[in-house]
Parts: sequence; structure tokens; C-alpha cells
Amino acid sequence: MSEPNELLQVGDIVTALFPHKEGPAKHARPCLILEVTDEELLIAYGTTSKSDANRGLDLSVREDPEAHGLHRPTRFVCARRLRLPRTDARLVADRHGRLFVGKLGQQYRPRLDDIHCEIAAEGPRDEREARERKGIHPGPRRGFLRRNRRHAKSGTGQSSGAAARNVVVVTRPAPRHRAKECVGTSLHRSSEAHHAHDK
Repeated sequence: MSEPNELLQVGDIVTALFPHKEGPAKHARPCLILEVTDEELLIAYGTTSKSDANRGLDLSVREDPEAHGLHRPTRFVCARRLRLPRTDARLVADRHGRLFVGKLGQQYRPRLDDIHCEIAAEGPRDEREARERKGIHPGPRRGFLRRNRRHAKSGTGQSSGAAARNVVVVTRPAPRHRAKECVGTSLHRSSEAHHAHDK
């Protein structure tokens, strides 16, 4: 990591070697900071892909991505996230030598608050944090799985048996909670502190 990160906040965009489910990443990508503590950062996976392979609690920056430090429209998959120490070697500088590349605009804050509430509703905090430290990698959407199986049957992809063995699908729907229902959670407080800092 090439620069100090004491001033990083919720809503900041940084570059990181976000690991794959199969192992370490070779290339850095933009990641969204969802939570900040004295020792750790919670980051979400960023992608420019339009496929359904990575979906869940999405926050999409489509308009004027350059204003947010992004080269192209980017979708942050907040269901795919990682909790890591502030000094973690996977927090790396981009090609311009920057760890911090941008910040979410005001227009994305309502969506970010909703995402914080949905994450907080996933279960006990200590259990959730343990999963996040290992890295949470949700499976592809059902539609994505159905298309793969359809291609397999038509001879354009894997056999349906192979596709089924290689895909892990999360079938439990994400809970929907309004922001007021999670006021007081540490995730929501982190977001409120971020809002107050920018006023």
C-alpha cells in the first residue's frame, strides 16, 4: 500500500486486489468502502461487467463515472464483500499511484443507506463479520444458471451436470428493510458519519 489510509471513509472508492472465490486476484479493481473501523475496512467488489455472474445489493455508477474516479460505468456488488485490515497488502495503488480514487456522490447515498440496512439484517454482527473476513462470494442469479444450462443442452456450453456441479446458487432472497429499521447499527452509524463529514 503506497499511501496512508487514516482518512478513508464510507463511500470512498479505493483500488484493491479483491480475491476470487478460487484464490488471490492478479489485477486490482475499484472497490467501494462500506464500513470503516479503527482496524478494518469493509469493501465491496466493483465490476464493469453487465452479466449476471456477479449480482446482489448492487450500487451502479452509470452517469459521469469520471467524477467518481472511475474510467467506465461501474457496478459495486455489495453482496460480494471483504473485511480486511487497514494495512492489508491487498489494498494497492492504481496505475497513477493512488489508493483513494474517488467518492460516491450525494445521489447514491439513499441506495447506500438501504444496502447498509440489508447487510445489517443478514444476521448477528459477529457471525457476519467472520464471513466477511473470509470473503463473501454470492453465486450467480438463477437466470444466469438457467441460461448456462440451456446453452449446455444445445451443445454450446458445459453439460448440464457439469454446470450444476460448478455453480453455487444462493436461493434465499435478500431481506428488504427500510432505513429507519436499522438506525443504530454500526453500519448505519458509519454511513451517517460519512454524510456529516461532507456537509
